[in-house]
Amino acid sequence: MRIPLVLLAVAMVLTGCASSPTAEPAPQALAARERVAELASDLSQQNRDDINFVARAATEIIPADLTMIGITSTPAASLGDVFGSLQFLSPAVTDTTVYPAEELGPFCFSVDFTFYGATDTLSGWDGPEGIATIDCPDDAAAVTPPIDETVYPVIAANAFEAASSVLASLGSTLPSEESVAASIAALLEAPEGEFSTAAPPSVEIKDGEVGVAMGDENDCVLLRLADGVVEQLYAAPVLLQPGELGCQGSTALYPDLSSPH
Repeated sequence: MRIPLVLLAVAMVLTGCASSPTAEPAPQALAARERVAELASDLSQQNRDDINFVARAATEIIPADLTMIGITSTPAASLGDVFGSLQFLSPAVTDTTVYPAEELGPFCFSVDFTFYGATDTLSGWDGPEGIATIDCPDDAAAVTPPIDETVYPVIAANAFEAASSVLASLGSTLPSEESVAASIAALLEAPEGEFSTAAPPSVEIKDGEVGVAMGDENDCVLLRLADGVVEQLYAAPVLLQPGELGCQGSTALYPDLSSPH
């Protein structure tokens, strides 16, 4: 049977119009993304909600073959929301496996951050979150994060002694929480450093007991006054984290400060 030429022509046209498979990223691009992923993983240990803080940390550990080219701040409503992103550039490389050799790249990426670190660092190459490929700006250049002028509260050297002294002096009629906090704060030694201040005491009074805390999830001084006895307490680190009990006066009154896990 002879097939009409017109049908053969149509078949050839349709075959030629079929979409070609999506090209896989070049190995050099995948390697560049892996370097950004490793950097993002290291930066995920910071537990901060300030993209400039993360950017400053990045400048301390960024490998020589990556350049930070952008710092973007984003309003975040909660700890799990993205508060900013960093953009990185990996320079162009020469592929000598083909002839003639050709230049590939540069390759650019953007990494979103929440309080808990880089989001979805293991997402696919074109994942909507986490590490994403972006077009490299024509004027891409290294950026420097602003100098940190934040005044950080630190635990005073005499925090325990100051709190113990005030708690031990309390009588059977307890003053207000504000009064106890003010009395402790008045005894705290000022820490050294232009950008440091004594961590304020958090006080909770409940059922005749007084709980005091100073510090944060990384270092927390806890004391409790109960039945006339002042006791220093130690909470499991997980209980001091954001979303848990935290470093609060109420934590000192919690019945069980051991690890829940």
